[in-house]
Order: sequence, then C-alpha cells, then structure tokens
Amino acid sequence: MTTSPSSTKDFIIDFSTYIVDKILEGDSDVHIVSWYDHFMIPPHATRIWIYERDIQFITLVAQLNRETGTFNRLYQLSNPLAKEALQECYNIQVEQIPVSAPLELAQDYWEQLRRVW
Repeated sequence: MTTSPSSTKDFIIDFSTYIVDKILEGDSDVHIVSWYDHFMIPPHATRIWIYERDIQFITLVAQLNRETGTFNRLYQLSNPLAKEALQECYNIQVEQIPVSAPLELAQDYWEQLRRVW
C-alpha cells in the first residue's frame, strides 16, 4: 500500500484514557501547548485527531487554538476508528503517532463527528 498525501491541518496524537476523560470534561488544566514539542505538532495544524492508547481507537477530534494552547471545540466520532483500520485503510502504524493525518481521513470521517462542546 502506498502512502497517501498528508493533510496540512490534520494531525494525529495519542493520549491515555485518563487525559481523554479530562479533555471530554473540558478540564481547563489540559493545555496542548505544553505538548507541542513532545508531539512535534506542525505550526499549520489546527485539527487534532486523538488516538486513545488504552482502547486503541481514534475517538476524538479537537479544534486547536494555537494562541491559547487549548482546544476551541471538541468532536467525538460516532464510529471510532480502530487501530486496524488506521493500518489497513491509511497505512498508519500506531508506532508512527504523532503523525500528520492523510487527506482521506477527514474526508472519510467528517460526517461522523458529533460536537461535544
């Protein structure tokens, strides 16, 4: 399988379920800005696809406010994307995360996003 072109604004990162729960609760202590260097988030990335390590699914998509280092909006996938689908459909191994998302990811899952806050 060949590698798909990457999106300029979509980026995949991974978190533990504990951090995902904090994000879902809107915990103001969860600031992505402290993770820019750790995740090597490109400066143009504005949508963050969150891979939940403990259950091995992409479960959330967040709109990133780069000025404040917080998420403006949070969306939950109505049909989370499994590790196997990441590998088979998008040629992404979880060991590669953090990684730019392929263009097709947003196209394929856009209609499955349900706004949380």
